[in-house]
Amino acid sequence: MTLRAFWWGTGGGKYEPLVEQFKHYMEHYHALNGAYDATAGQKVFSEAVFGDSNNVVPIDLSGVKKKSYMTLLKVIMYKKKLAIPESIKGLNNQFLKYRLPDDKLAQDIVSGFFVFAGLLWNLGLHEEITGVPHEPDSQPAAYDRHGRMVGLDDRHTRGACRRH
Repeated sequence: MTLRAFWWGTGGGKYEPLVEQFKHYMEHYHALNGAYDATAGQKVFSEAVFGDSNNVVPIDLSGVKKKSYMTLLKVIMYKKKLAIPESIKGLNNQFLKYRLPDDKLAQDIVSGFFVFAGLLWNLGLHEEITGVPHEPDSQPAAYDRHGRMVGLDDRHTRGACRRH
């Protein structure tokens, strides 16, 4: 995959410049699918703007979904399946500085790539790109205090029979 277009602009407090650029790129590049961040407060507005588009997918980054998409993006980048120009300073800076928790970081570019990974996941393309098949969860995954998935036999995980 190759990043064909990149726009990081200011809307002056308005959402319309982003929407106009998004629709322009969808038309100009004859995109089969697009995606938008449908998390929290922007969800209602985004649905009103993009709701009539059959090829624009809402991506929810809440909860564990964001970490799943982050992991998918890391695999894509590790396997060199995505070509990104090095000349985009803001992009490289945000990727280099990104850490969890990300509540006080400039992260809009990185979040845009999470939305991209979410689109791949929702379209079922992640298996083809990463070579890792998606297996349905038989039981909810357990996570340690750092948000890492742990197995039930992990010595750092509290088992149901463990006494305090």
